[in-house]
Amino acid sequence: MNVSLREPVAADASFWAGLRAEASARAVMPFAALTGSQLAERLATAAGPVALNDEGELLRIIRVDGDVVGLVGAHRRSSMMQSTELSVHVAEPWRGRGIAAAALHVWTGQLFDAGYRRLWATVSAGNAASCALWSRLGFTQEGVLREHYLIDGRAVDQLIYGLLRSERKTPPQPAVVRKEN
Repeated sequence: MNVSLREPVAADASFWAGLRAEASARAVMPFAALTGSQLAERLATAAGPVALNDEGELLRIIRVDGDVVGLVGAHRRSSMMQSTELSVHVAEPWRGRGIAAAALHVWTGQLFDAGYRRLWATVSAGNAASCALWSRLGFTQEGVLREHYLIDGRAVDQLIYGLLRSERKTPPQPAVVRKEN
């Protein structure tokens, strides 16, 4: 299995809309209602090089042997603080194969190489698979944002996971990982 990341293009909007529509995703994340053209615009804006001095959202498409299977992101980027919030979403049929871990290993490496010193993620408290993923990658649970998200009218705690550049470890790789241009 060959896992790679590539910059998004507007044509990826329908795939992203499908990810956002998955019941398992909607159970743990609040998604703003966006049209296909709004998603395409957001994808186009979130392409580009990984650079510390740019604070806009960055997104990358996860591919496995050429198939589009997910998305990673860097949000709330701060050049002053040299930190950013990460996200990952792998389509339901592709979960449980180590794809998210492999993609995040590449993504965190690119961000640290660009000069970030701290990466962090928020995870809904009941999302055991995501909590295990971030821990496996060396992230430390740093705190709880109590009732931070409203998901389908429910107040949901968000756990904060963080990783410093000095703490990064190389996890066992379940897949061949490469950066795709």
